[in-house]
Amino acid sequence: MNLIIIILICVFSSYLIKRNIKKLNLRDSLKNYIDSLFQFKEFSNDLNDLKYSLNKLSKTGSILIFKLILFSLPYLIVFLIINLIQINSQIMFIIPLSPYFILLLNDKLS
Repeated sequence: MNLIIIILICVFSSYLIKRNIKKLNLRDSLKNYIDSLFQFKEFSNDLNDLKYSLNKLSKTGSILIFKLILFSLPYLIVFLIINLIQINSQIMFIIPLSPYFILLLNDKLS
C-alpha cells in the first residue's frame, strides 16, 4: 500500500512539473539576476543609481529564490512522505528525484 501511494504521488508530481515548468521560466529569472549583478558592478557614484541597482538586485534575487523553492517543492513533498512511511534505505534520496526525470525526456514525444 505504501509503495502505491509513493508511485501515485510521483506520477502526480511529474505531471505537475511537466505542466508548469515553462510557466516558472527559471532560465529568464537567472538571466535577469545575473544582469542585475553586472549592473550593480558597474554603478556610478550617484546614490540614486546605487539604490536602483540594489533594489533591482534584491527583487530579481527574491523572485529567483521563490521560483527555485517552487521547483523543489515536489521533491520535498515526496521526501517527507517517504519519511512518514519510514522507508529507511539509501534510495530514500533518489526516489523523490523520479518526478524530475520527465524533464529529461524529449519534448517531441509529448
